Amino acid sequence: MKPTGEIKVNFSEEERLRYWSEMEKRAEARREPRGRLHVIFSAGGARLAIDAAACSGVVPFSPATPLPFISRHILGVAFVKGKIISVTDTCSLIGSRPLEKWRYLVLVKVDQVETALTAEIVERVLPVEDDKLVEAASEWPGARLGLVRGRARDVLPTLYVLDPVRCIMQAF
Repeated sequence: MKPTGEIKVNFSEEERLRYWSEMEKRAEARREPRGRLHVIFSAGGARLAIDAAACSGVVPFSPATPLPFISRHILGVAFVKGKIISVTDTCSLIGSRPLEKWRYLVLVKVDQVETALTAEIVERVLPVEDDKLVEAASEWPGARLGLVRGRARDVLPTLYVLDPVRCIMQAF
């Protein structure tokens, strides 16, 4: 193009192809979320995330039937989606203040085993990059061992990522 300020109107086929290829790459980059999708919810004043691949749904809280001789973090069992599953008190798992009233159950399923985590608020589904997690075990000294995988960097308010396998293991 000449430096006279003229606008080029005739483009070669190669230039058009290069331009549209670049536009497709940009559009694809905007569509693909960075990181795996996680369900974001709150319990005991903490924002928590669990891998959406391990989450089989979110339902309104239904009271659990208490069972004798079980751990303090198990509220009991409930009939949810046609199945009887254990209901886990998320606050007890993370070592936070207990709550009297729950609003939701976040259903977590790994292999054929399922449990329901109690939640105050379920916010949304958000991509979280696993390689950008910061160690957060020291921030939750009362949490079950290995339950908190880390804290999502650059996400405010602070978001703690839970290990779904550990959530299931604690339910029994």
